[in-house]
Amino acid sequence: MTIINLAVAKVLGDPERAVQQLRNANIYGLTEATVADEGDDLVVIWVTLEPWAAPAAQGYPTERVAITIWGDGRIQAVAAHGNRPFLHRYPPQFPGDLIQPLCLWYPNDPRALRWTWADGLAAYVTIVHRHVQAEECWRRHGVWPGEDTPHGYGDHPILTPELQCFVAQGGTR
Repeated sequence: MTIINLAVAKVLGDPERAVQQLRNANIYGLTEATVADEGDDLVVIWVTLEPWAAPAAQGYPTERVAITIWGDGRIQAVAAHGNRPFLHRYPPQFPGDLIQPLCLWYPNDPRALRWTWADGLAAYVTIVHRHVQAEECWRRHGVWPGEDTPHGYGDHPILTPELQCFVAQGGTR
């Protein structure tokens, strides 16, 4: 059984245990994680994420995010957003669809810049947390805090020497 199948099977097989492991993982800012829905082939987990200390001092909001995990290994995060704009979300799949998952990485990026099931669910929540705070920074200041990726298909070169070095080291510091 592959890492993906094993990890997904554990979450789908016992979502309450997976949520308890998230709560125990010492993820900075995670104040709540609950199973919102579950079925034979999917689990939806709601997480509540408090901003990091510096953004909290600037009044960044607490974020609520629904994380959906399917039996085939797909995973997506959808922020409860009200009327706030987001820079990095996938477009709706269907006309009138209100669900727009966060675009957390470019799918063709090197492995060091993408999450996989081998990284674990706690790492995914940490990426989501960083992302929703970056979205708030963009809303407030008009800039993405870090190297941004182009959208759409085609060549997406890594521009900064720091990120090139990070990728060359396989994602380690």
